[in-house]
Amino acid sequence: MRKNIAGQYVDAHLSARTDGSPVTSGTTNVFVTGDNGTQTAGAGAVVHKGNGLWCYSPTQAETNYNHVVFSFINSTAVNAGVQLYPRLSDLNQGLIDIGTAQAVAGTSLTLQSGFSAGDNAIAGAILFVSSASTGAYQARPVKTYNNTTKVATVDTWTITPTGTITYVLFAAPPATASPPDVNVVSMAANTLTASALATDAVTEIQTGLATASGLSALATLAGQTAMQTDVTTIKNGVQPLTLAAIKNAVLDEPLSGHLTAGTVGKAVSDGAAAPIDPWAIAAPGPYGAGTFGNVVATRLDGTITSRAAQTTADAIKAKTDALPASPAAIGDAMTLTSGERTAIADAFLKRDMGAVSGEASRSPLNAFRLLRNKRSVSGGSLTVTKEDDSTTAWTATVTTAPGDPATNVDPA
Repeated sequence: MRKNIAGQYVDAHLSARTDGSPVTSGTTNVFVTGDNGTQTAGAGAVVHKGNGLWCYSPTQAETNYNHVVFSFINSTAVNAGVQLYPRLSDLNQGLIDIGTAQAVAGTSLTLQSGFSAGDNAIAGAILFVSSASTGAYQARPVKTYNNTTKVATVDTWTITPTGTITYVLFAAPPATASPPDVNVVSMAANTLTASALATDAVTEIQTGLATASGLSALATLAGQTAMQTDVTTIKNGVQPLTLAAIKNAVLDEPLSGHLTAGTVGKAVSDGAAAPIDPWAIAAPGPYGAGTFGNVVATRLDGTITSRAAQTTADAIKAKTDALPASPAAIGDAMTLTSGERTAIADAFLKRDMGAVSGEASRSPLNAFRLLRNKRSVSGGSLTVTKEDDSTTAWTATVTTAPGDPATNVDPA
């Protein structure tokens, strides 16, 4: 029997007291005595399997002893006791715990409540899921452990275990000063990529160039004696290899030694000898869209004098020149000339009343309508129409008396 593991079985044959025949019926009870302690009734199930063989399913706690006796009792049978010495299975030494998980998540597993260790004491230990409905046979190193909650965090499970989950917790393997050589038979695709190799190579080169010996070796490979001399100077501390030293050396380098066609030195030298005149560059030419040079070149695409004839502006100016110099401020009264007053009066008197809308009830327009438009009196009511001689403009009550057709007109 494996220690502290659920899902195991204990069997015993029961024979009748009278004739020794197999006991196949009746009630069979199992009692458990662990580590010479008090005997208790078994909490598992007892089932007759056939021909007097009775099978008991102990609980996990009933297997968590160094020595345990399972007593099979049946009133018609010769009682039988099965004595076992549970062990930590056939695993190597270094086993920390075996149990049933209380819970599991994508990156954690909650150990059994009876387990105890200091916080993070088992960090680095290997947590192996020995059984589960799904997700069994996965192993993960423990990253952190909280002894209060019993939660051990791990890297994400490939498949999050489900169902009743049992686990085995192994101590981390000891570190070795000289790891054994590994013979790689096969490797998953993209495990070792060109990008990773390139990144590592650049790092190694930068590390090597950061030392005088690395620079000297590089100079030797290139056959550059002068560089070797510079490296020796750097190594002796006369010329420290710093960012400032490199920057100053580049800026102080004479251009005369770097005039090969197509090089940066040649371009800089030519530019210094013949400065570029921005006024001589064809526009918009090299100026990209949205740049000041592009905007200026696009908008001023002709002579400035060609913009002198501003017909619209001149017309506006002619109008504003006709305005009187007074009043000086907006909102002040303006004195009209005799001609302007006559023009306004003429326009008022010549205005077609039919073109006016929105007039008030007692407006001058309605007063003029009584003189010009159709009007009628009927049943003591005067009706004045609009310019179509049909639509009512306004009405009034008319009072009459004998001998005087109308004595009073009262507009509504």
